[in-house]
Amino acid sequence: MNDSAFVDTNILVYARDAGAGERHRMASELLLNLWKNRQGRVSVQVLNEYYVTVTQKL
Repeated sequence: MNDSAFVDTNILVYARDAGAGERHRMASELLLNLWKNRQGRVSVQVLNEYYVTVTQKL
């Protein structure tokens, strides 16, 4: 099966924020698996929200 998964902004943010503890670990593993299997998808809106979050809030 070759299903795609839509990645939400929070997943990207938790994967970047090492201070998020268990959420960081889980999000990082999820993104790594999606990357390896080429199944992850993001929208332009998610990328914009991620940019604002990591440049202004973290």
